[in-house]
Amino acid sequence: MQGRKWGDLLSMAKVGLIGFGGGSALIPLVNDELVGRRRSLEPGTFTCHTVVASITPGALPVKLGGLAGLRISGAWLSLAMAVVVALPGTLLTVGLVSAVAAGGASAIRYVEFASIGITVFIVALLVHYITTVITAEGSDRRVAVAVAVVAFLGTGAGEVVELAGHLVGQDWDVELATLAAVQLIGGALVVIVIRALVRRESPLYGSYPEPDAGSAHRRVVHAALLLIGVGVAAVGVAVAFTGTAALELLGLVLLSTLTSFGGGEAYVGVADGFFVAGGYVSSSVFYSQLVPIANALPGPILVKLASGVGYAAVAPDQGPAMGWMMAGAAALVAITSCTAVAVLIMGAYQRAQRSPVVRDIGLYILPVICGLLISTSAAMLNAAARVTEAADAPTPLVIWFSLIGIVVVTRLRHRRTVPDVLLLAACGAVSLTALLST
Repeated sequence: MQGRKWGDLLSMAKVGLIGFGGGSALIPLVNDELVGRRRSLEPGTFTCHTVVASITPGALPVKLGGLAGLRISGAWLSLAMAVVVALPGTLLTVGLVSAVAAGGASAIRYVEFASIGITVFIVALLVHYITTVITAEGSDRRVAVAVAVVAFLGTGAGEVVELAGHLVGQDWDVELATLAAVQLIGGALVVIVIRALVRRESPLYGSYPEPDAGSAHRRVVHAALLLIGVGVAAVGVAVAFTGTAALELLGLVLLSTLTSFGGGEAYVGVADGFFVAGGYVSSSVFYSQLVPIANALPGPILVKLASGVGYAAVAPDQGPAMGWMMAGAAALVAITSCTAVAVLIMGAYQRAQRSPVVRDIGLYILPVICGLLISTSAAMLNAAARVTEAADAPTPLVIWFSLIGIVVVTRLRHRRTVPDVLLLAACGAVSLTALLST
């Protein structure tokens, strides 16, 4: 059992290391690791986790890791998996921020170039996940496709128009009214609830099986207390080493995390209001260093930005060591606070698992997530286009080759002839080499 836990932790570290594209893009990665490859979670259980992670504030991959750890083993694994999925991106972010401060700004360029190829790999994973959901046994494919299309049009119509422009070498950046991810999920839940209440019945699908309700409740309470305790301890250590000003900064990290809905992109605006307007980091540092670095690296953007702000706010006056200390504390506060909320909501979700509403959520929410992932795919390709434009590379050619690459990678993964690690490395190496040669 101990070895299995280590395997699950390594799987989450892998997700954090290759997880480009933001929170929603990491849903299939976690599913592929914990449901498909390791079989640590049942599909219905992961669906429940996806719903809870989508409707609670904070970093979605972190919450998925924390909820998986809670289900697999309990409080300590919940904490460990939540931290591990954010750890690679956090370390890379703070390391790159410190390198830029020391004169290594060109490092961002190499990460961005490699990220285009990695985007091809991630989008291929999203395509596989979407196809699996739509064609799942027992689902009504026509309904699933219709729901996914509606969800996609509500969140990504503007992204598709922009992507079409990139394909023909034009700038078609139009402003269309779109829904944020949390608005999409929230609206879908309202429709599902109303439908379930009207029908008064539902298929047994997507429930969260738990044979011992008392044990489940104790797990939830223990995990929430542990997460809160670790967050408080992180604040205490930071205050002891860097002074009482850390208390106010980390309090703002907590508040910004618990009021952040809509993914990492939405957190950029939240962080601006809290930390730039508050005078903790300058606008130039925030937008010319922290935001580009966070967007270029894998893992949850919220945690990367929080840790980057912690470093940038402290390092100039107290040195790099204290900057790393504050970055770690900020990351832990963000991780533990949003995971604790998700764990508590999961406890309420478990107790209602036999209701028709919860079962219908399990059945119909995945096509909604698929629509969101189609929008995410378009947004990732548009981000790749902006990188190529900044590098003076032929954007239409790069995007067309990216689409071809997605088809090739999807087919190779379907045949399972090439390991994912090699595919990922090859994709990143190809784009890095190609753009460096332009």
